Amino acid sequence: MCRPEPSAVFAPLLASPLSAASEGVIEQLIGLTLNALEVSALLDATHGAGSADELRPVAAYRRLARVARDDFAAGARLDGALAGHLAAAAVPFEGRSLVELAAIWHHRRDTIEPRAAAALLWTLAREPSPSFRRLERIVAGEIGLRAARSFSAHRD
Repeated sequence: MCRPEPSAVFAPLLASPLSAASEGVIEQLIGLTLNALEVSALLDATHGAGSADELRPVAAYRRLARVARDDFAAGARLDGALAGHLAAAAVPFEGRSLVELAAIWHHRRDTIEPRAAAALLWTLAREPSPSFRRLERIVAGEIGLRAARSFSAHRD
């Protein structure tokens, strides 16, 4: 009888809550949601005190995204930090199917509040099913476009 490797059986149980999301989406969620002190504390918990001190913010976000995607404990800590900011705004998206989430985004994408958009992206990022990745990319791309437009609208 051929038995699967234990690592293959337990991998889904040991996966980070954000392991299915792209590093870019995790990085975007970090930038949208957490402040520099929170990012530093999360990196310190993973890599030791002072590990974020000499990193530029973008590099710190990137490092945290990478480790949180691949390491269960780091991913759980980051997911908890994101939950502290986004859980209340994510309630309308919980337990929804991909079709329902796509319809919500389609109807609200031009008027959705930034916190709700980030909460929807977080909801999609936490979904382990590969079928959610396309909608995740669409939402992340449109959030990025809105941020760019907002930035360019406020130039002197």
